[in-house]
Amino acid sequence: MEIRKLDWDSHFFGFPIGYIFINKEPSSNFSKILNSDIYTLIQINSKYLINIISETHSLSYSEVKIIFSKNITKISDIDIEIIDFEEAPLEENLLYDLAYESGKYSRYKQDHNISETKFKELYQLWIKNSINKNFADKIYYIKENDIMLGFVTFKIKQKEAQIGLIAVSSNSQGKGFGKKLLKKVENFCLENNVKTLHIPTQLENITACNFYTKLGYEISGKIIIKHFWKK
Repeated sequence: MEIRKLDWDSHFFGFPIGYIFINKEPSSNFSKILNSDIYTLIQINSKYLINIISETHSLSYSEVKIIFSKNITKISDIDIEIIDFEEAPLEENLLYDLAYESGKYSRYKQDHNISETKFKELYQLWIKNSINKNFADKIYYIKENDIMLGFVTFKIKQKEAQIGLIAVSSNSQGKGFGKKLLKKVENFCLENNVKTLHIPTQLENITACNFYTKLGYEISGKIIIKHFWKK
C-alpha cells in the first residue's frame, strides 16, 4: 500500500496531495506509510472505520460518502416547466450559486483548511465541465421571473445514470422543486432505456438522505473519507 499523488488536485489547490484507498484491513506498517513529509494533505478513502495515527499529519476532517440508488420503473407526471439547458442555454455564472448550494456539505466546503475561494472555484469548474459535457450529459433547470430556483446535472454510463450536482435555492426549498427535478431525470432515463439512477451524498447531510429515502432510493455504497493535514 502506497500513497499516490493526485496530480490534478495538487495543481488546482497549489500544494502536494496524496491519496490512499483502503479496501482491506491495513497492515501493521500502515502508520509508517502515512508518515510523509512530501504531502501537505493526504486523503484516505476506506471501507472500514479504522484508527489512523501519523507522526507527520493530523486528522482535520472526516465524512461518510454514500451512494443512493433506485431502479426506475415508471414515468412521472411533472406539472411545472423544467428547462433543458441545451434547448435554452444560460450564462454559466447563473448556475454558480446553485452549485455552491449543492456542495455545502462536501468536504471541500466543510474542511476549513480549504478556503472558500477554492471551494467556489472548484464548483465553478464543475459547472463549466458539466456544460461542455465532460462531467454531465444533461443539465435541467427551473427558473421563474429570471430567478434560478433549482438545477440538476447527470451523466449516463453503461445503461446507468448518476447525478453530479443537484440543488434548489435556499429561498425555494420545501416547495417540491427537488423532487420534480429528480423525476425529470428519471423520466429521461426511462425514455432512453436507462433503468438505474445513482445519487452520491454525505451521510451527514440528513435532509438529503431523508429526501432520497422518501423517493424510494436505497443506500448501495458507502465509503469513509478522511483528510490528514501536515502538522
